[in-house]
Amino acid sequence: MKAPVFSYEKLHKVDSLLGPEMKSTGEVMGSDKSIEKALYKAFEASYLHLPEFGTIVFTVANEDKKEAVILAKRFYDLGYQLSATIGTAKFFESKGILTTVVEKIESHQNTIPELIRQQQVQAIINTVGANRQSDKDGRIIRRTAIENGIPLFTSLDTVNAMLSVLESQNFQIKSI
Repeated sequence: MKAPVFSYEKLHKVDSLLGPEMKSTGEVMGSDKSIEKALYKAFEASYLHLPEFGTIVFTVANEDKKEAVILAKRFYDLGYQLSATIGTAKFFESKGILTTVVEKIESHQNTIPELIRQQQVQAIINTVGANRQSDKDGRIIRRTAIENGIPLFTSLDTVNAMLSVLESQNFQIKSI
């Protein structure tokens, strides 16, 4: 299983949203008998590591909320705490998933960048609308996550793959 490696922490003016152009600076490979184990190794080698517990923050576009709520439930079932921006939190609550509401950047307390800097967040899931225009708040959130080494997911497909890995984590790593 191959995984791209991105060097956004070195490219200060580049937004981390993936577009049709290739922005990876390399790739790594994970090999094993199951896809989950191979994915785990590829994620780890590309420095995309999630601890076994902590807080996952969701701030997703309206068209992604239906898919994101399913992913949020899976994180919750694994024991993670969930936080979300107000619109995402309201949608999740309407589907029976409770989250802690966090502010994007507008206020001075409980903002996502501040929580990231205080190491109270283990991953950010941030998507933008179909028109691919990133908003100013999203850029700040993504940049802060990258600068602080917090896993950042801008694609729900990648979140799904990471969840598959986390849900299968009853294996041990062996050196080759």
